[in-house]
Amino acid sequence: MRPGGKRRIIIPPELGPPVGPSTFFSSKQFEVFDVEMLNVKDCERRTIAFYSDVVCN
Repeated sequence: MRPGGKRRIIIPPELGPPVGPSTFFSSKQFEVFDVEMLNVKDCERRTIAFYSDVVCN
């Protein structure tokens, strides 16, 4: 996907969040996400001993 690109992502119920009394989801509910890529950044991972970080320019 390129910057400015749009996608609709549909998550079926079996791959969605857990169903229970404390959630608002039913066992037959699909989740729909409309996603737009705004820009792309060049990132790299820095690791120092046991600490790891991601730095983007």
